[in-house]
Amino acid sequence: MTTTADDMRRSFAVWRAANQEAWAYIEREAVAAMKAGRKFSIRPLVERLRWQDLVNADGDSVGIPNVIVPCFVRQLISDYPEMKPLITRQRSKLDSDEPAVNDGAVDGA
Repeated sequence: MTTTADDMRRSFAVWRAANQEAWAYIEREAVAAMKAGRKFSIRPLVERLRWQDLVNADGDSVGIPNVIVPCFVRQLISDYPEMKPLITRQRSKLDSDEPAVNDGAVDGA
């Protein structure tokens, strides 16, 4: 089964609602990098989060499906447009209305 951009957005919205502490961590770290003027990738933040022992509001361990990671990048850029030149990203299904982009990205986000 092929995952569509809408499927990705829906899955991300559900994940974010259920994992508010985890999202706050990603956002906090991304904003800190932005304020420091550092280029960064979302992948190391996701991997660090995976190693933490976080639970969500339901008491379940926080899991991060790889398919929604590109949504993290797009949400951060939406919330913080000034982050766009600093966060690495690759073209995704989510970018169907944008020209191809590979801002030096080494991850699949």
